[in-house]
Amino acid sequence: KLGFGGAVHDLSPRPDGALPPVPVQDGMAPGSIVYTSGSTGAPKGVVQAAATLASGVDRIGSLLGYRGDDRILCTVPFAFDYGWGQAALLLRNSGRVGGDLVGSFRVDDRRMAIYSIDVSGHGVASAMMTARLAGVLTGSSPEQNLAFGKGPDGTHILLPPEVVVERFNRLMLDEIQAEQYFTIAFAVVDRARGRLALVQAGHPHPMLIRADGRIEQVGQGGLPVGLLPDATYQRLDMSFGPGDRLLLFSDGFTECPLPSGQDFGEDGLTESLRRSAHLSGSDLLEALVWDLSQQSGSDSFPDDVSGVVVDLLPQENLLPQDPGKHRPVAGIAQQGQPLFDG
Repeated sequence: KLGFGGAVHDLSPRPDGALPPVPVQDGMAPGSIVYTSGSTGAPKGVVQAAATLASGVDRIGSLLGYRGDDRILCTVPFAFDYGWGQAALLLRNSGRVGGDLVGSFRVDDRRMAIYSIDVSGHGVASAMMTARLAGVLTGSSPEQNLAFGKGPDGTHILLPPEVVVERFNRLMLDEIQAEQYFTIAFAVVDRARGRLALVQAGHPHPMLIRADGRIEQVGQGGLPVGLLPDATYQRLDMSFGPGDRLLLFSDGFTECPLPSGQDFGEDGLTESLRRSAHLSGSDLLEALVWDLSQQSGSDSFPDDVSGVVVDLLPQENLLPQDPGKHRPVAGIAQQGQPLFDG
């Protein structure tokens, strides 16, 4: 199955040859290639051989009518709508498969998590690692999500971002033991408390667009994940309310070379944000890619380009019945909790 254009296309043979879409799963970035099983579309695991993935990409391309030099992965932004807030995602690979991953999942009726990941290297090996990481950041199955732990009463509790990244570091070094490493920005937004907490681990500095138009670079740098066994990560806490926006992005934006010999850089990205800050999250991401293509002189970038924009809706824009109040997720503690549970 292929997450493509905001839906998952089943590539299993059908009598009429059609490719019926099913809803995209939490934690599965549009454009990611993930092999799944059963009618639920739950991730089964990454493929075991690079040749299998490569042949799968070729088959997908032939089924969807793409030529060999076309990108077959998602370039159109896709948004998670939580009623009280939205997370818009964009993933544009530089080749047929890529190593970037962006995503979001709902924690409960007041919190969402968002993340941006960039796996080292390119090609099939990076894509396989990306698929594996997507499988342990699924919001629909907290048992398989590294962001959750078990509380004393057996419920699943949200862990602080720095603990989540430390768990990823141990996973990479103790279990996966691959040659790759990755950078990540992982954040949690709490709309009830008006707070944002994030960890930056070797990833580009996240950017905040405040309600008054100010643009702030935030984060403390940090080490990439999967390099040092004793690495620790620092959490940054700040206010985040209606009208504020958060942008997480990969270095495919800032390190894109320009004809002048310079990179697009954080200054170029900041200027692009100023021009397009009035747009919706999805439109903002498209505008950033458009500006990048205009500045670089090409719409074919040397590295994967990805990003996620988080918006909180003003309270007055919510309907009286408050669509932001979702049903509780089974097995996840809900009420009377601080920003983080574990």
